[in-house]
Amino acid sequence: MAIPGYYSLLQRGSSGPDVALVQTWLNGVRDACTWYDALKADGKFGASTQRAVQEFQLKNKMNMDGKVGQNTWNVLYTRYTAKHGLKVPYPGIVLHTGCSGGTVRLVQQKLNSLGERLTADGRFGAATAAAVQRFQRYFGLTADGVVGRTTWQKLYEVYNDIANRLLSSSLRPGEYPGVLRSGSTGTAVRELQFYLYLMSAYQSSIPSVSIDGRFGAATEAAVRAYQRFAGLTVDGIVGRKTWDSLYLSLIHI
Repeated sequence: MAIPGYYSLLQRGSSGPDVALVQTWLNGVRDACTWYDALKADGKFGASTQRAVQEFQLKNKMNMDGKVGQNTWNVLYTRYTAKHGLKVPYPGIVLHTGCSGGTVRLVQQKLNSLGERLTADGRFGAATAAAVQRFQRYFGLTADGVVGRTTWQKLYEVYNDIANRLLSSSLRPGEYPGVLRSGSTGTAVRELQFYLYLMSAYQSSIPSVSIDGRFGAATEAAVRAYQRFAGLTVDGIVGRKTWDSLYLSLIHI
């Protein structure tokens, strides 16, 4: 549930937080056999970053064009998380009004999962800045409307804390609990509602739901909306196919 989705092609001359994140990932996958020096995560795609991308592509048997398209982005993320876990590191530069990219969209999505209703378009505009300020004020941070290291880390801390509090301690995350339908209650329904709540932050066609452990009309409507989005049979019932699809969708966001 962490990956910032690919946003646009990054190449020599590109700049911004997505470039800084790529530089951080490249530093994170270096080993004793790496040729390129550690990069400065400054968000500027220059010659050294291009060479590092080319070496990464060579080692991973990819087209060695020195550009970060969707395939290089995804493989790089996979290699980084294999070593460091799923948490997305702070990209290294401040996100502010005027920035754009997958890292901005990730911040928007995390804010949405905490109650905001931003358009997750990857563009850091006035609405995103205002949402960041609300988050900062609530948690006692400097309300400057920009996402530096402290705000980034607090955002993930709060998100993970909510997830841990809401999910069932009797189930492993993603473990299929059996069929859930209108009238079902309990911790498995809470877990379902939490997943639907997160998906509603990423897909505007899926309505937000309350996490109360009761499978009522609102939860059924959200399930039907997800099934339509995912191309599943739209019956409002959560069988294994719907459950697994929902969980895997969140993992790969």
